[in-house]
This record gives sequence, structure tokens and C-alpha cells, in this order.
Amino acid sequence: MNFNDLKIFITLTQTQNFAKTAALHHMSPSTLSRQIQKIEEELGQQLLWRDNRQVSLTPNGEVFLAFAQQQWQNWLLFQQQLHSQEEELSGELKLYCSVTAAYSHLPGILDKFRAHYPKVEIQLTTGDPAQAVHLVQAQQVDLALAGKPPILPSAVTFHYINDIALSMIAPRVACSATQLLQQDPINWQQVPFILPLDGMARQRIEEWFKQKGIKHPKIYATVAGHEGIVSMVALGCGLAMLPDVVIKNSPLNSQISTLLLPLSGTDIFGYRIVFTLPFVAAAVALFKQKAAIIAHLKRIQERPLFVLAFIFTSTLMGFQMWLFLWAPNNGSSISVSFGYLLLPLVMVAAARIIFKERISRIKFLAVLIAAVGVISNIVLKGEISWEASVICVGYTTYFVVRRILNMTDLAAFFLEMLLLLPFCIYFAWQVDIAQVQQSNPNILVLLLILGLISGTALNSYILASNHLPMNLLGLLGYVEPCLMVGVSFLIGEEIDAQSYPLFICLVIAMLLIIADGVWHTKHSPTRL
Repeated sequence: MNFNDLKIFITLTQTQNFAKTAALHHMSPSTLSRQIQKIEEELGQQLLWRDNRQVSLTPNGEVFLAFAQQQWQNWLLFQQQLHSQEEELSGELKLYCSVTAAYSHLPGILDKFRAHYPKVEIQLTTGDPAQAVHLVQAQQVDLALAGKPPILPSAVTFHYINDIALSMIAPRVACSATQLLQQDPINWQQVPFILPLDGMARQRIEEWFKQKGIKHPKIYATVAGHEGIVSMVALGCGLAMLPDVVIKNSPLNSQISTLLLPLSGTDIFGYRIVFTLPFVAAAVALFKQKAAIIAHLKRIQERPLFVLAFIFTSTLMGFQMWLFLWAPNNGSSISVSFGYLLLPLVMVAAARIIFKERISRIKFLAVLIAAVGVISNIVLKGEISWEASVICVGYTTYFVVRRILNMTDLAAFFLEMLLLLPFCIYFAWQVDIAQVQQSNPNILVLLLILGLISGTALNSYILASNHLPMNLLGLLGYVEPCLMVGVSFLIGEEIDAQSYPLFICLVIAMLLIIADGVWHTKHSPTRL
């Protein structure tokens, strides 16, 4: 018996498979079997239980394994001592990590390590990251790449590399889980979940259950290994909370959607207003709207009931912004997209009826075609979705009321936002932001960016509404729904067959209105 025999026996106990062990040691399974039999004959004891699929250790085998591991480590140490005069480190280093970490984090680490220690032999084993700490404690591996557990054993040292963000993922295929997500509020008690068998991700989802008050979650399955969980979610089995690095690197990431959790649409709405208001205030100062604010306040002082107009327009605007954020989390992005497609047509009609703005024959034809689409949708589905109705009627009412009451300036918009602020502070206060930061450490920076983008877009829209006729403002509004329909498809939503006529009619109407606007711009540049 020699040290190579000990190494072969150790490998066989790790793989529990003759074919795999033989391949690792570049020999045939029959040769390996004869070598193991030779060891048993030399010891006079049976070391392994064998069947057609795998092998397991006998009691004597357990004793011999401890001896073999000790002697193999002594042999490696002895070899290192013989070469102590050399500066380069040599020997064997056993690593353990998940399959995802093997190509997301490990290559960069190993490239630097190999550059410094080219003579060190790397032995990599992949598996469930939840087993990492146990394997290091049992000295079955030297190092493991995994998330830090809440309680780290004293015998294990942790070295920080970076933070791991977790996200909730849902299937894109139509299934019971996606249907439950479209409810408002979502009945989380009935939503099926796929949980990791153990580890950091399991602990995080259990914390989330407690936060949501879910005492008895509906568990579809528990799975060892994060990669397998992604597959089950993609098939429509349920929801899961996993590290973002697993989601990003999964070959099935195009078949799943990342939910905006733990922030709901209402939570994001609250933070959006809170972070947007400073940028609106900055625009008020930049465009010297202080006098306009004072003028609006004097109107309210002279006519106290005029404050009801601000409350009304503020409520309309706030509800539209909330709906825009609520829709993606509740499977209604397509319905909201249709609402934005209808909005320009409704605004053109309102401009003609209420403000007597002229409408060309092409625009009139576009309105008729859109009406055909709406009627077909009502006939086929019984009704047009409430989301689409609220968008097209709500925004039109908002701009009509503002124009009639002469409150179209940026100062009036600032006062409307100010009325929403107490409610939005309340919504934001309900969020455990520390818990959110555990899942997304950059959430506050992202919310600040959201405020900047929202402030810039809303300021521009309000300023445009103050200078453009309503029909032209409606025409320019087609930029947004085209983008939103594209986003809806990207996050996995589909248009049902009954909505095809409506969608086709709206697209034709949109093209007609755009063509009419281009024609008038070229032939009558002074007309709006």
C-alpha cells in the first residue's frame, strides 16, 4: 500500500462512485475495483459496502478513512517541508462553492491566486452553499465561497468579498402564482413558494414571512441548491427569494421576473413623491415661480373653496402616479399601456369639445378608428379594463380642470405635490427600510435617482402643458405608451387574443395622428 492508494480511497469515499473516481484518477473502473480489493486484502477487512449505484463505508472503513486522511495530510506536509527552501507555495487546496459562484466570483479570485501560487493544486467541489460552513468545520474542504451566516462558528474565519443582494422572483408563464399576484391586496398566505433547504437565503425568506405576518406559508417544495429553484420558478411552480447573482447568471433568467419586493407599488409611490418634491421645488426656484405660488395662495385666501380645486387635481395626479407604479407588480402593465394609448385620443376629443380647438379630418378619422377598437374590446371582453379607463379619463380631467381654473403653471403643480406629501410620508414610514437595505443595499441611492428622473420628467410635462394646445400635448403623449408596451413584454406579460382589435386600432390611430402632426408641421409651421 502506498500514499497514492490512500488518495484513491479518500476520493472514492467523497464521490461514492467507482466510475467518477476512476475518471478522476485516469484509470478504468475495473482497475480501481482491483486496487480497492487489494487494500482490503492487505488489511484483512471489508472497507466498503457496494451496490449497483454507489458505495458506502463499513464501520472498519470509517476508521480507515480517518487514518487515510491523516496520513495523506502528513504526506502533503512532508512534501512541503522538503521544498521549504523554495519561495513558492505548493500543495493541495480544496475549495467549495455553488455552481453559480464558480463562474460569477471564483474566476477572478483564482486568476489572482494562480498568479502568485502556480504550484498549488486546486481541487474544486460545487454544491449547495448552505453546506459550506459545515464542510469547512468538518475539514472536508479548506475554503468555501458562500454568504456569511448570522452566527459564525468560532473555529471558522470569514473574509469579506462583497455584499449579496436577494430578490423575489416569479414565473412569467401563466400559472396560479401569477394569478394570485394580480390580486389587490395579494393574499400571500395562498401564494406557493419554493424554499432553499437551508442557508442564508432560507433564513432571509423566513424573516420576510414574519415581516408580512405569514404564519403558515404555502411551501410547494424545498430544494438543495439555488440553481434548481430557478428552474422550478421558471416552470410556474411558485415564487422564490434568491441571491441576485444566481438570478443574473441563470440560463433561465429570461423566463422569470424579479418582483419589486420588499417594496410594493404603494411603498415606491410614497418614496417617489418624497424624493421627487425637492426637485420640483428646485424647478420652482429655477424658473422663478415664487410669485406664482403667492398668487395661488392669495386666490385661496380670497376664495377659500378654491382649495378644493387643488385637492381634486392633487388627488387625480397622485392616483395616476400610484397606478403607474402599482401596475407592474400586479400584472396590469398591458392594461395601463392601453390607457396611455387611449389618452391622446381622449385629450384630442376633449380639446375639440371643451376648448373648441380645431381638429383635422385625419385626426377625426383616428378618433373613429380608436372608437372602433374600444367598442370591439367592450363587445369581446364585456368591458375595457378599469386601469385603462382611469388613465385616459383621469389625466384628461386633470388637464381640463387645470386649464379652466388657470392653474397650469409649475407653481400649481408644486402645491399639488405638497398636498400629497403627508400621505406619502405615511406610506414611506410603514416600510422597514433597514430590512429593505438587507435585500438591496443601494435602495436609498436608487430612490434618489428615481426622484431626480421623476422630477425632471414631471416638470417638463407640466411646463409643456402650460404652453401647448391640448391636442398637441396628447399627440406627444404617444412616446410613453410605446415604451410601456415594450417594457410590458420584457417583464413577461402577454396580450390576450381578445385585445388584438383594440391594440391594432390604437396603433393605426396613433400613426394617423403622428402623420397629421408631421404634415401640419411641414405645411403650417406657425400653427399649433
